Amino acid sequence: SMIFTPSNNETVVSALCPGVNVFRWTVENGLCSDSDEVQVSENMFYTTAGFDQHVCDTIVTLQGQDPSHGYGYWSTPHPDITIIDPTSNSPVVYGLQPLTAYTFRWTVYKNGCTAWDEVVIYNDLIHANAGGDQTVCVSNAILSAEQPIAGTGEWSISSGAGIVLDPTYFASSVSGLGSGHNVLIWTVTNLTCVDADEVVITNNTVTAT
Repeated sequence: SMIFTPSNNETVVSALCPGVNVFRWTVENGLCSDSDEVQVSENMFYTTAGFDQHVCDTIVTLQGQDPSHGYGYWSTPHPDITIIDPTSNSPVVYGLQPLTAYTFRWTVYKNGCTAWDEVVIYNDLIHANAGGDQTVCVSNAILSAEQPIAGTGEWSISSGAGIVLDPTYFASSVSGLGSGHNVLIWTVTNLTCVDADEVVITNNTVTAT
């Protein structure tokens, strides 16, 4: 510890050690002296709300530090979020919306002192939409997937036949469709999140002779 003005009856002290710090005040008058002691408890502490997370779901489990002889409480500025048991250091959270970042604060109270930390949960969930099914009378068509808000999309042939002109373009043309049902898959990838949707293009081409 550091005592700023040791000869003053009122002084500021700094750099207190965690736990109990004992200070002695000594008064001298000629050959006589007397002293008294006072204890100052340093109860400052730190806590952590855990690491930031990227998820692909509408729910997540938070991972705050155990308060250990204290108690804590989770809070968030997002009113649409539900925290199950906010006094638990690892509660389940519901209501995460896709492509949204959420901030959560873990506040701990212990020995008259308060500490807090924040964690950010990024929901990278993405939904793929391959568009409506089609029935054509020729061997080609124009695809009509929904352009991804985030990430990238790619077409693939699941069954039947077809050649996609630009597999990464949501509205690409496809040629060489086989007779009958042709199933194409539109897969969207956003960081670690992947979602897929399929579209059926029925080729009813007939040949008259």
